[in-house]
Amino acid sequence: MLDVAREERVHQGPLPLSPNTTLTWLGFVENTPTLATQDSHGMLRVLSPQFGGSWVPVFDAQQARKGSEVFWVVGVGRGELSCVVCPAGGQPQVQPRPVVTRLPLHVPVLDGGVQDVELESTLIRYCGVGGWVGGVFICV
Repeated sequence: MLDVAREERVHQGPLPLSPNTTLTWLGFVENTPTLATQDSHGMLRVLSPQFGGSWVPVFDAQQARKGSEVFWVVGVGRGELSCVVCPAGGQPQVQPRPVVTRLPLHVPVLDGGVQDVELESTLIRYCGVGGWVGGVFICV
């Protein structure tokens, strides 16, 4: 990734994707220089300055889906994913104007029970990934 204004390379390295997927969205977290991606399985990752500049998963569409719907990413910011919910394999219609849905970011963790999942996700957000949006902790 290049910062054109400063004429310098900001990040270099492989782009992580889930196995057997393609890149479906690439953009920046709202009002930050933080890069975000989503692959065709619906895993949204953010390039975090914590963890040595690692790509950190912040949303797993497979966990959030109801049925076979697809989340067409519009943007990421303020602890939420802005997207258009589409039928399986679909894309948003232009007319009528699609409804943008806001879904909370949720760090994917192993499921050891509903309470454990929520506690682990909260702990990771506050202690690990919490500062990735401009140094402000995410409160989902």
